[in-house]
Amino acid sequence: MRRALSNLRRTPPPRRPLSSLRVGGVPEHFNFPVRQAAADGSFEWTEHPGGSGAMAQKLREGDLDVALLLTEAATLFAHKGDVTIVGSFVDTPLTWGVHALAGSEPSLDSTYAVSRMGSGSHLMALVAARQRKAPDPEFVVVGDLQGARKALENKDADLFMWEKFTTKPLVDSGEWSRVAEVPTPWPCFAVVCTPEVARSRRDEVSEVLGSVYEKASRISHDDVAAIAADYSLKPDDVAEWLTGVKWGPGVRMPTSVIDDCTQALLGAGVLEKEEVRPYREVVSDWTLDEPLDA
Repeated sequence: MRRALSNLRRTPPPRRPLSSLRVGGVPEHFNFPVRQAAADGSFEWTEHPGGSGAMAQKLREGDLDVALLLTEAATLFAHKGDVTIVGSFVDTPLTWGVHALAGSEPSLDSTYAVSRMGSGSHLMALVAARQRKAPDPEFVVVGDLQGARKALENKDADLFMWEKFTTKPLVDSGEWSRVAEVPTPWPCFAVVCTPEVARSRRDEVSEVLGSVYEKASRISHDDVAAIAADYSLKPDDVAEWLTGVKWGPGVRMPTSVIDDCTQALLGAGVLEKEEVRPYREVVSDWTLDEPLDA
């Protein structure tokens, strides 16, 4: 009996998750290291095809604690008080493809399908129009990528903007054509959390970001096949994408990035001057105002 009790005392306790934070992101290749970290049981991970607008709604409704949003969307919702920005998750820009139904020849000022009003597909269509000094286009809300496919096929919309590698299988298949590319002048994804989580769960958020960055820092061309399989991409496209992507530790966000996004949002008419908040009111207390290449 003593030996049995001694063995019982030496048995290690069950592994306790690092965090019970609910983290959301888009089901795209940028989040490969997040999937890997979540598989270790350190946090709850859900994917949202509807993009940044859908996740912002989940954050507002209390269904998510942390999300990986497009930086322009993160800035918009932070100024509106819905989220707090922690830092940059992907430090490199995102290249938006402007897509049309193959065989059609719409102008860039045609009707755009967007996942949601306030989403990245909506904001970047407005930003691109303002850069061309063109009138604001018309929009049709379609929910997600599959909704955009139906909208273009049914001619309810003429164009759709989405990350170019995610949509490349549709271009390769001949369903869509890519008529233009629009790179963002800022890092593409930011870590945000609800204001309450930013106030009370810093250590847990930091643990999650640390585990994700550890996975991201180990990604190499040896992972090309796995990423291609996970996201239904061609290995050559994944290899090309990997040469240009850089993940960050998630706790740096320069003032200049917030300012650039804010000016673009004001110019696009989706943010009002009276809604603009100072830098320290849109980022967390532990966010570092440092260059992303620090």
